[in-house]
Amino acid sequence: MKRLELFRNRLYQKAKEDPERVFYTLHDKLCRMDILEEAWKNVAANHGTAGIDGQTIDDIKAYGADRYLRELQQELMDETYTVSDVRRVYIP
Repeated sequence: MKRLELFRNRLYQKAKEDPERVFYTLHDKLCRMDILEEAWKNVAANHGTAGIDGQTIDDIKAYGADRYLRELQQELMDETYTVSDVRRVYIP
C-alpha cells in the first residue's frame, strides 16, 4: 500500500474513532512531495479546463511538472503560497 493511502486510512480511522478530534498539524503533510505528486497525477488525469489563473495541464508539463511541484512545495513550506480567486461554475 502506498504511503499516501496509509496516511489517508490512518486519518480516516482516527476521525471515525473520535468525531470531536481536531487535526492541527496537516500543513506539514500537505508539503510532502508524495502527496503533491499524487495530487498532480489526479489533476493531470482529469483533463479539465484551465483554472482561474489560466494555467493548463500542458502549460505545467511544458514548464516541467517536477520543477513546478518543487517550487509549489517550497512556497507551501515558506507559507508564501497564495491562492487565486475562485471561479464559480454553475452546474445545471
